[in-house]
This record gives sequence, structure tokens and C-alpha cells, in this order.
Amino acid sequence: MNRRFTLRAAATILVLPLALSACGNGGSSSDIGNTGQNNSSAQSQGAGGPFNSQPGASVDKDTFVEKINKGMLAAGTYKISTKTTMPGSEMALNGYVDGREQGKPKFKGTVSTGGQTMNMIMANQNVYVQLAGLTGDKYIKTPLEDLLHSNGGNLSDMLDLSKQLQAQKAAIQSVTYVGQSNDSGTQIFQYKVKLDPHAAASLATGAPHAHPTAGAEKHQHDYFLDANGLLHKMNIDIAGAKSETTFSEYGKSVTITAPPTSEVTTMPALGGIKKPQSPAAQEK
Repeated sequence: MNRRFTLRAAATILVLPLALSACGNGGSSSDIGNTGQNNSSAQSQGAGGPFNSQPGASVDKDTFVEKINKGMLAAGTYKISTKTTMPGSEMALNGYVDGREQGKPKFKGTVSTGGQTMNMIMANQNVYVQLAGLTGDKYIKTPLEDLLHSNGGNLSDMLDLSKQLQAQKAAIQSVTYVGQSNDSGTQIFQYKVKLDPHAAASLATGAPHAHPTAGAEKHQHDYFLDANGLLHKMNIDIAGAKSETTFSEYGKSVTITAPPTSEVTTMPALGGIKKPQSPAAQEK
């Protein structure tokens, strides 16, 4: 797995949930206290979960999406852990997300793939990567927009909450409540989400005319929410590529900043990432 693919995949994994909180102000402390982290609130919801549904019942997709987004906006920060496997490769991402500053999502953590682990910081719409043996103590700086452009995506659209909400709703064909279970003491509620393959491909890349992965029509998405609708876990299975993402520690105080200039370097040849030029610019 080359560095360009690794960085772009990591950025995409991050941008999707980050986009949900990018336009929020983090909410008040009372908002965060009502995001599902107390047992009394969970008990009051009953067996039907945040939507009072019976197993097998459909849930309105607009209500479903807005409930998840409202929780993330109120919390502002959270921990994310993702493991993605596909034939011949595996990638893990772990760290903290801060989406409290409008249009400037942040992340700090690690990305592991191919037996190597990179330290990664996303701040000021740049991605900073530190890899032992390649960069030493320095971070390589790459504009997030360049990573997304290399896949036909658009950063401003992916970080625009209103556009993301509409794109999510357009991609979802149905939401079905499966049932409840217990995960390490937390009561969670499972929902099976069916997506339109073409709309889902556009949502994942930010490219309006993206083509779905072969076999995407047989994909499976499972969302696990807590009693108040906070996203607890998300499992995705598309044509043999599987991803499991967990969300926790909502509302935790975190501070994420870009590395000092003295610790940053650039590597123009990193995977050959270049922002596409317009036809007029190419003719010059």
C-alpha cells in the first residue's frame, strides 16, 4: 500500500465523521451532558432505543441522520478507532477528533499499515505525518485539499455540514432497527442501513459522479447507537473490504495543534500528489 493511498484513505476515514461536526460550535456543557453518557437517561429510553422502534421496524432516514449529527455537534470532541481490512492489506487509525471550530476539523493520533505506524495530525486543513525511518523527527505537511482532489473530491463540500446532511440523506435508501445488545456495559441499539451505491460513492469521495466499487450493491452497513442516539460503532462491509469504527469519550477536553514550523518539512514527491489543473492552466 503506497503512501499516497494510505494518506488519502486515512483522510477520507476522518473527513466523513469530521464533516458531521465541522460546522458546530461544540455546544454547551449541558448539551454534552445530554449526549447519552448517563445510565438514567439510557433506562428512560426503554428497549426501543432512541427512536422507540420494535425490531424489524423502519426508521425515518432524515430523523436518523439528524439525531446522529446533533449528538456529534453537541459533543464537539470524541475518540475514534478504525480498523479496515481488504484482501492483502489492513489499516488501523486511532486518535482524537476535535470538530468544535467551524470549518477547521482537527485530529491527532496514529495510522498503522504494512507493519508501520505513522503519527498523524490534522490541523488548519493540513495533514502532518511523522514516520520513523522516513521523516525522522520531522512531520511531512500535505494540504488536506490536495489529498481529496487527487481522488476527485472537494474539501469545502465535504466540510459543509448542510451539504453533507443532504448527501447522507440522499445516499440512504432505508434504515431498519435490528435490536439491542450490551457492549462493555453500554446498552447499544443496532440499525441496518441500506445505501444507494452511486450516492454512497459520491459521499465517500466528495466527487459528484463517483462510481461505486465493484460489488457495492451487496454491501452492508450497521450502525450502533446508544440510548440517546450517539454513534457508538459503525461496521461497513463492501465487496470484501471491511471496516469497523468505534466512537467514544464524547465531549472530552482535547487540545490539538499543528506541529511547530521547526518540526515540519515538505516532500513534493510524496506519492505524486498534485492538485488537478484546469484545462486553461495546462495549456500554458
